[in-house]
Amino acid sequence: MKDDVQWNLIACGRSGDAFTRFHLFIMLFLLVSAIGSFRVFAAEDLSYHTYDTMLSELRRLDKAHSKTGKLHDLGVSSDGRTRVWAFKISDNVEKEEDEPNVLLTGGVHGNEPVASEMALFTIQRLLSEDSHRTLIDKTQIWVIPILNPAGHAANNSHCNANRVDLNRNFPADWTNDNLDGIEIEIQNLVKNFHLRHDHVVAGIDLHTYGQAYLLPWAYTHKKPADWDAMKGLADRMAKTSGYRVLQLTEYLGRTVPRGGADYQYGRYGTFCYGLELGTSHAPPAGQLGHICRKNLPGIMIMMNRVHTSTLTGHVTRNGKPAAAVVDVDGIDKPANLRTPYMSDATFGRYYRILLPGTYRVRFTLEGKKMVKKNVIIVDNRQTVLDIEFP
Repeated sequence: MKDDVQWNLIACGRSGDAFTRFHLFIMLFLLVSAIGSFRVFAAEDLSYHTYDTMLSELRRLDKAHSKTGKLHDLGVSSDGRTRVWAFKISDNVEKEEDEPNVLLTGGVHGNEPVASEMALFTIQRLLSEDSHRTLIDKTQIWVIPILNPAGHAANNSHCNANRVDLNRNFPADWTNDNLDGIEIEIQNLVKNFHLRHDHVVAGIDLHTYGQAYLLPWAYTHKKPADWDAMKGLADRMAKTSGYRVLQLTEYLGRTVPRGGADYQYGRYGTFCYGLELGTSHAPPAGQLGHICRKNLPGIMIMMNRVHTSTLTGHVTRNGKPAAAVVDVDGIDKPANLRTPYMSDATFGRYYRILLPGTYRVRFTLEGKKMVKKNVIIVDNRQTVLDIEFP
């Protein structure tokens, strides 16, 4: 009897030790998980940046990700002190490659700081998450967090230091690059970005507020020539956040000239959208993480769009890159309000973002030599068509 009791006590002790160890393991697991969750939460418990702290973070990212990220100085702003900075993300960040460019801008209005935080959040996510590596390997991504640093630095002013609304100051004539009478911030954007980089195929201009994706045109109630493809992309982006999709005139309730989305689409053919974030100009900092996480998927769809359902290729003459007009029957007409799409003179590359279907495409060189081709555009990849002129 004594031996049986002793054995039972020993067995119970061992069983108790195992029981205790099991629960200790569970407690440790839950503690580690909680710490990990806290770290994720803390990393996204965002706060607003001043111009100086934003620049410090961009410089830190430039140094920490030197192989894939590079900070570019686009020039001084209207206050003579602050500068406009662009952050490039690419696999060969020091080189201008034969790849499409995409553009994300924020801080056009200094009293809309959420736009700048969304832009910075996008940079941080692109550089830190492996899931974006394929996009980075085949795309040149540009992000300008604060296009109006003078307004951002001057107690969040809507306008720049000259009291000009930059989103009403883009050139009205899309047939040339005359910048007379244009504010220095927009001059820097055009001269030091757009004129140096071909094929900015898509872009988003971040604003607050209204929870909506906005399409050109703003200066007229007419629909843009690429409306079907532009609207299709906007619908996909908006589906990720539950936002509305509207033409700019519908959102504004009137026609407004010289806006940024109109200019970038009209002058360069960029599928450029306004994205009105959130429900107020400057919500509490505690809401920034939610707003940024909610809208990042839509931005990623924009950046990836050119790699699907798109016609691309090279135009050459005698084996050398050639600049030719690339027209699509049924879309491009003489009455179009934007500059014609062209292949670039550097690589001979062109891009046309289209919906899936069959199209008749015309390539015109120097206004007289023409090649016509039928193409089939599919949904899940690019369609490549190279054209050689004698």
